[in-house]
Amino acid sequence: MLALLPDAPEHHAARRELTLRRARALGSAGRVAESRDLLHHLIEAGEGGPGEAEWRTPAVLLCAFMERHLGRYPEADALLRRELARPPAPGRT
Repeated sequence: MLALLPDAPEHHAARRELTLRRARALGSAGRVAESRDLLHHLIEAGEGGPGEAEWRTPAVLLCAFMERHLGRYPEADALLRRELARPPAPGRT
């Protein structure tokens, strides 16, 4: 489905939502490393984009969860601490 979705600004929100759902499904299916990699890509690629607040928190939490499943506790901790240190999105406190 993602391969068929054009990489155009009007489709970015749908692409992010589908990517987050795919990462969740991969993790549930035991493909934890693949899920983690996809989430890291999503988080890095969507930095500062429109509507970031709605998808970023679930993506970061799921990514930290996958890091912990892989036994990468320091990475999960660092990811969460980095997010807590980020300034809030404009209009949200």
